[in-house]
Amino acid sequence: MKINFNDSVKSLVDAGKIRYSTDIKTKIEAGEITKEDINALIRKMVNKDFGSVEAERARRFGNRLETGDKDIYGVYDDIILYYDASRDQLTAVTEDEFSHYYVVDWTETERKGFNERYNPQ
Repeated sequence: MKINFNDSVKSLVDAGKIRYSTDIKTKIEAGEITKEDINALIRKMVNKDFGSVEAERARRFGNRLETGDKDIYGVYDDIILYYDASRDQLTAVTEDEFSHYYVVDWTETERKGFNERYNPQ
């Protein structure tokens, strides 16, 4: 049985288990954004506001909130909230990370290996 998206997100927020990508952590440490700002974006997503996601896709995402059986994302300027249904994880990433890295590469340790393989300096 799949967990309801809203229930899942609420439990992730309450438990402090939102994942922050490397770039998001850097922005938080630099004071460019706060965890409260991210939580405000999460509330938008839960209320079916997916930011600049095209209308038809946002409608389909909205229909999936109850079942929680598909990946859902919201695009809010440079920040993307990505809900991975199979892992029951919600991750805040930058647009650059979302479009250039795989999910497993959103942590500092794993990104190093990815960069060595695919993005040599």
